[in-house]
Amino acid sequence: MNTIAKSELIIRLNEIIKSLSMEGVVILDNGQPIAKIIPVHSNSSKFIGKMKGKITIHGDIFSTRVMWNAES
Repeated sequence: MNTIAKSELIIRLNEIIKSLSMEGVVILDNGQPIAKIIPVHSNSSKFIGKMKGKITIHGDIFSTRVMWNAES
């Protein structure tokens, strides 16, 4: 992963954003990591449906499998 000093980031921000890799860039302040810049994927999958076809449900997912003797 690439790292860059905060002072250098201020000077080269446009250049860094244009060449941002998938793993991002860690910003250092006095040699200590303080933040990370990562790219945003505009064509990324939506959250709902992301696991479609990867999960199998067996049985009734709403059943507690406990018999109730409730009277109405």
